[in-house]
Amino acid sequence: MTLIRTLISALSEELIAQGHRNTGALIKSFEGRVRPDKLGVEIWGEEYAHYLNKGVRASVVRNRMYSGNRGRGGTSDYIKGLIAYFEQKGAADPKAAAFATANMHRKGGMPTNRSIRFSRTGARRGFIKFALSKNKQQIDKELLDLTAGPQSKLDKKINKIFNQIEFHGGGTGVGGGGIWIF
Repeated sequence: MTLIRTLISALSEELIAQGHRNTGALIKSFEGRVRPDKLGVEIWGEEYAHYLNKGVRASVVRNRMYSGNRGRGGTSDYIKGLIAYFEQKGAADPKAAAFATANMHRKGGMPTNRSIRFSRTGARRGFIKFALSKNKQQIDKELLDLTAGPQSKLDKKINKIFNQIEFHGGGTGVGGGGIWIF
Protein backbone atom coordinates (compact mmCIF):
# COMPACT_ATOMS: atom_id res chain seq x y z
CA MET A 1 0.00 0.00 0.00
CA THR A 2 1.35 3.38 -1.01
CA LEU A 3 0.34 5.10 2.24
CA ILE A 4 2.29 2.59 4.33
CA ARG A 5 5.40 3.03 2.16
CA THR A 6 5.09 6.82 2.40
CA LEU A 7 4.78 6.74 6.20
CA ILE A 8 7.69 4.33 6.69
CA SER A 9 9.86 6.37 4.34
CA ALA A 10 8.98 9.63 6.13
CA LEU A 11 9.70 8.16 9.57
CA SER A 12 12.99 6.66 8.39
CA GLU A 13 14.19 9.89 6.79
CA GLU A 14 13.40 11.89 9.93
CA LEU A 15 15.17 9.40 12.20
CA ILE A 16 18.29 9.65 10.06
CA ALA A 17 18.07 13.46 9.91
CA GLN A 18 17.84 13.61 13.72
CA GLY A 19 20.96 11.42 13.99
CA HIS A 20 19.25 8.29 15.31
CA ARG A 21 20.66 5.75 12.89
CA ASN A 22 23.22 3.36 14.32
CA THR A 23 22.68 -0.14 12.96
CA GLY A 24 19.47 0.64 11.10
CA ALA A 25 17.59 -1.95 13.18
CA LEU A 26 14.73 0.41 14.03
CA ILE A 27 14.18 1.41 10.42
CA LYS A 28 14.32 -2.24 9.34
CA SER A 29 11.76 -3.11 12.02
CA PHE A 30 9.08 -0.76 10.66
CA GLU A 31 6.07 -2.70 9.48
CA GLY A 32 2.81 -1.30 8.19
CA ARG A 33 -0.54 -2.91 8.84
CA VAL A 34 -4.00 -2.04 7.64
CA ARG A 35 -6.29 -1.58 10.62
CA PRO A 36 -8.88 -4.31 11.17
CA ASP A 37 -11.70 -1.88 10.31
CA LYS A 38 -9.87 -1.10 7.03
CA LEU A 39 -10.15 2.64 7.77
CA GLY A 40 -6.53 3.37 8.48
CA VAL A 41 -3.04 2.01 8.84
CA GLU A 42 -0.67 1.44 11.73
CA ILE A 43 3.11 1.51 11.65
CA TRP A 44 4.84 -0.81 14.12
CA GLY A 45 8.50 -0.90 15.09
CA GLU A 46 10.91 -1.64 17.89
CA GLU A 47 9.74 -0.44 21.32
CA TYR A 48 12.65 1.96 21.77
CA ALA A 49 11.21 4.13 18.98
CA HIS A 50 8.91 5.53 21.67
CA TYR A 51 11.91 6.67 23.75
CA LEU A 52 13.61 8.25 20.73
CA ASN A 53 10.40 10.07 19.90
CA LYS A 54 9.46 11.29 23.39
CA GLY A 55 12.81 11.30 25.17
CA VAL A 56 13.23 10.17 28.76
CA ARG A 57 13.23 12.50 31.77
CA ALA A 58 16.19 12.30 34.13
CA SER A 59 13.90 11.21 36.98
CA VAL A 60 12.78 8.19 34.96
CA VAL A 61 16.37 7.23 34.28
CA ARG A 62 17.22 7.57 38.00
CA ASN A 63 14.15 5.76 39.30
CA ARG A 64 13.65 3.00 36.73
CA MET A 65 16.68 2.55 34.53
CA TYR A 66 19.86 3.41 36.41
CA SER A 67 20.09 4.34 40.06
CA GLY A 68 23.81 5.06 39.90
CA ASN A 69 24.65 2.08 42.09
CA ARG A 70 27.34 0.19 40.20
CA GLY A 71 27.15 -2.73 42.64
CA ARG A 72 25.42 -5.05 40.16
CA GLY A 73 28.18 -4.61 37.60
CA GLY A 74 26.07 -3.59 34.61
CA THR A 75 23.42 -6.29 34.59
CA SER A 76 20.43 -4.11 33.70
CA ASP A 77 19.15 -4.21 30.13
CA TYR A 78 19.75 -0.47 29.91
CA ILE A 79 23.44 -0.78 30.81
CA LYS A 80 23.84 -3.88 28.64
CA GLY A 81 22.38 -1.93 25.71
CA LEU A 82 24.77 0.96 26.27
CA ILE A 83 27.74 -1.42 26.50
CA ALA A 84 26.69 -3.10 23.24
CA TYR A 85 26.32 0.32 21.61
CA PHE A 86 29.83 1.38 22.61
CA GLU A 87 31.25 -1.97 21.52
CA GLN A 88 29.73 -1.36 18.05
CA LYS A 89 31.30 2.08 18.02
CA GLY A 90 34.71 0.63 18.89
CA ALA A 91 35.12 2.38 22.25
CA ALA A 92 38.36 1.55 24.07
CA ASP A 93 36.42 0.72 27.26
CA PRO A 94 32.74 0.12 26.38
CA LYS A 95 31.72 -0.54 29.99
CA ALA A 96 33.26 2.71 31.25
CA ALA A 97 31.66 4.62 28.37
CA ALA A 98 28.29 3.02 29.16
CA PHE A 99 28.42 4.06 32.82
CA ALA A 100 29.59 7.57 31.93
CA THR A 101 26.66 7.92 29.53
CA ALA A 102 24.23 6.48 32.08
CA ASN A 103 25.41 9.08 34.59
CA MET A 104 24.80 11.83 32.03
CA HIS A 105 21.30 10.45 31.43
CA ARG A 106 20.67 10.37 35.20
CA LYS A 107 21.49 14.07 35.41
CA GLY A 108 19.87 15.42 32.25
CA GLY A 109 17.67 12.73 30.74
CA MET A 110 17.69 11.57 27.13
CA PRO A 111 18.59 12.93 24.76
CA THR A 112 21.48 14.77 26.35
CA ASN A 113 21.98 18.44 25.53
CA ARG A 114 25.23 17.70 23.70
CA SER A 115 23.68 15.06 21.44
CA ILE A 116 22.19 17.82 19.28
CA ARG A 117 25.46 17.84 17.34
CA PHE A 118 24.41 14.55 15.70
CA SER A 119 21.22 16.07 14.28
CA ARG A 120 20.95 17.80 10.90
CA THR A 121 17.57 19.28 11.88
CA GLY A 122 18.35 20.62 15.34
CA ALA A 123 15.88 18.15 16.86
CA ARG A 124 16.52 14.92 18.74
CA ARG A 125 12.91 14.17 19.74
CA GLY A 126 9.56 14.23 18.00
CA PHE A 127 10.57 12.33 14.87
CA ILE A 128 6.99 11.10 14.36
CA LYS A 129 5.43 14.58 14.52
CA PHE A 130 8.12 16.06 12.28
CA ALA A 131 7.86 13.23 9.73
CA LEU A 132 4.08 13.61 9.52
CA SER A 133 4.14 17.40 9.28
CA LYS A 134 6.89 17.44 6.61
CA ASN A 135 4.91 14.96 4.51
CA LYS A 136 1.40 16.18 5.35
CA GLN A 137 0.33 16.97 1.78
CA GLN A 138 1.37 13.56 0.43
CA ILE A 139 -0.18 11.71 3.39
CA ASP A 140 -3.43 13.70 3.10
CA LYS A 141 -3.59 12.96 -0.64
CA GLU A 142 -3.11 9.24 -0.08
CA LEU A 143 -5.69 9.21 2.72
CA LEU A 144 -8.15 11.01 0.45
CA ASP A 145 -7.49 8.47 -2.30
CA LEU A 146 -8.37 5.69 0.14
CA THR A 147 -11.69 7.28 1.06
CA ALA A 148 -12.69 8.69 -2.36
CA GLY A 149 -15.36 7.29 -4.62
CA PRO A 150 -18.79 5.70 -4.07
CA GLN A 151 -17.32 2.29 -3.22
CA SER A 152 -14.60 3.48 -0.87
CA LYS A 153 -13.89 1.56 2.31
CA LEU A 154 -15.18 4.49 4.35
CA ASP A 155 -18.45 4.59 2.40
CA LYS A 156 -18.87 0.83 2.80
CA LYS A 157 -18.30 1.09 6.56
CA ILE A 158 -20.81 3.96 6.90
CA ASN A 159 -23.37 2.07 4.79
CA LYS A 160 -22.91 -1.05 6.93
CA ILE A 161 -23.55 0.93 10.11
CA PHE A 162 -26.53 2.71 8.54
CA ASN A 163 -28.03 -0.58 7.39
CA GLN A 164 -27.77 -1.98 10.92
CA ILE A 165 -30.10 0.75 12.18
CA GLU A 166 -33.57 -0.70 12.56
CA PHE A 167 -36.45 1.45 11.36
CA HIS A 168 -39.72 0.72 13.20
CA GLY A 169 -41.51 4.08 13.30
CA GLY A 170 -42.78 5.67 16.51
CA GLY A 171 -39.83 6.34 18.90
CA THR A 172 -36.15 5.83 19.53
CA GLY A 173 -34.03 3.68 21.79
CA VAL A 174 -30.71 2.04 22.42
CA GLY A 175 -30.08 -1.63 23.09
CA GLY A 176 -29.37 -4.98 21.55
CA GLY A 177 -26.06 -3.77 20.20
CA GLY A 178 -27.43 -0.81 18.25
CA ILE A 179 -29.95 2.01 18.05
CA TRP A 180 -33.39 1.99 16.64
CA ILE A 181 -35.77 4.60 15.35
CA PHE A 182 -39.53 3.92 15.57
